[in-house]
Amino acid sequence: MNIFSIYSIWKAYLSTGQGVCFLAQSNSHTISPHSSTTISLIAFSNMWGEYTDTLYCKIDGIEQTFCFDFRINVIGSPIKFHSMPSGQQPIIRFGSHLFEKARVTRKIRLNNSSPCDIRIDWRVYTQISDQLDHDVVDIELTYGNPLPSHLHTVTFSDQNVLESDLIQLFVNPHDSILSTDTYTIEPAQCVVPRDGNITLEFIFFPTPENLAKFGENINGHALGYLSLDYPPVHLGNIIRPQGKFVEPLRIDFNAGIIHPKLEIMPVNSQLEEEILGFAFPASKLIKMNSLGQFQPFKSYQTFQEITIQNPTKQKLNFDIILPSQLNIADLSQIPIDTLTNLYILKPNQLVTLTINFAIETKQMTSSFVNEQTDWAIQTKKERRYLTYKQNIQIEFPSQLTQHLPVEARIELPLLKVSTDAINFGSIDIGEVFSQQFCVYNYASKCYSKWKAAIRPDNSILTLDSDHGILRGFDEGYDYSAITLLISFSPLEEKDYEFEVVITGEFLEIPLYLKVQGSGRYR
Repeated sequence: MNIFSIYSIWKAYLSTGQGVCFLAQSNSHTISPHSSTTISLIAFSNMWGEYTDTLYCKIDGIEQTFCFDFRINVIGSPIKFHSMPSGQQPIIRFGSHLFEKARVTRKIRLNNSSPCDIRIDWRVYTQISDQLDHDVVDIELTYGNPLPSHLHTVTFSDQNVLESDLIQLFVNPHDSILSTDTYTIEPAQCVVPRDGNITLEFIFFPTPENLAKFGENINGHALGYLSLDYPPVHLGNIIRPQGKFVEPLRIDFNAGIIHPKLEIMPVNSQLEEEILGFAFPASKLIKMNSLGQFQPFKSYQTFQEITIQNPTKQKLNFDIILPSQLNIADLSQIPIDTLTNLYILKPNQLVTLTINFAIETKQMTSSFVNEQTDWAIQTKKERRYLTYKQNIQIEFPSQLTQHLPVEARIELPLLKVSTDAINFGSIDIGEVFSQQFCVYNYASKCYSKWKAAIRPDNSILTLDSDHGILRGFDEGYDYSAITLLISFSPLEEKDYEFEVVITGEFLEIPLYLKVQGSGRYR
């Protein structure tokens, strides 16, 4: 029998739905005296199952017919995944995706090389650990058909269950959890037509819940339980387990979830490296004009640059939320999604933004600072600062938020006096007696726009200057100073007591100088 004849015979025979075909390599043999011969059988199969049959051997001249029973167990599945290497475990690699994405879909075609319509019931599992605990098993107790049909017609396997055990117990290794929240297949129950194919959707959900539950790298698999969708033609003895009792079709899944994250770095922070820092003296709110006079400004603005880069392989959509003191000079270099109104950065794209920090004169008051949670006055190493701390927020559609700390450190004047009390003693009425005292500014860069007031207001005690500008100290010194002359001229014979209060416009700590003296007649 030639190869073409063999192929034609088993192809025609298997098309009847029998599932297996046995052919003797030769239909006749000649046995010499005192010798033996070997009968070779060839089995062809396109369906799983346990098959038994009988070979009948008739010898010329002998009435007895010899019978040889034989059995074959066919395993495997006639269902194959299209375009996947044969002999290897099928796997779908979804790749890594941002968890703000709704779903990731892959379409795979399944081919059925058998002469039977085969129903597949899919069960999808997510792996819970890389280390399997072999001491733990999953126990499944079912009542009735463990895989009932959800299709319009009742299948052959559903009819068979009426004749089988109603209650069944299945024990399986515990390595995964049954879940359709991470991976799923649509449709979950399908029929692959004989000698035909069907296309299924394999879906991965990169959700924040899955990221929190399973981590960034998620493995899973699906088991497809096979059942016949109609009764096969029975010729001979066939045992064909179905559903939970036959080795299922398996396909593995692998996917990753990426945190949407931008690399945000200050170009030249004036404070710590990872903080967008602004540092300047409060006296930037005043400026000397061409006449040498200091004029106040309503506000002052300074800037720093930051770089924003998308380090991922995915396009990122985001929004930039700035605190009230900040603004961005130019955002035109970042494109905007017209549908979502969000900024867009392509993979590895880098942009540089100029961030402006603005402060107003009205914010240089104790009442304002005390009412704000973002502002505070701090003293560090004989320096006083008005500090502002906030965050630039990068918000992604997934509601994940990324922060860039922002801190402004505004140097304030630190005033001190050479003495806190002056006593003129007894002075003749009408005489004028003067003493000197010094006011120091320990700030390195910040001027003090100071003023002095005498309480109670009078003409008996006077200062040679009641306001002025006290510069910050120069290099090599610890302070700058100004000398004031205070004069006392009593008008009556009595004891006098005054208080000199020195304040400033940049949140200086008030200084109090107690002045005493008395008048007398000659």
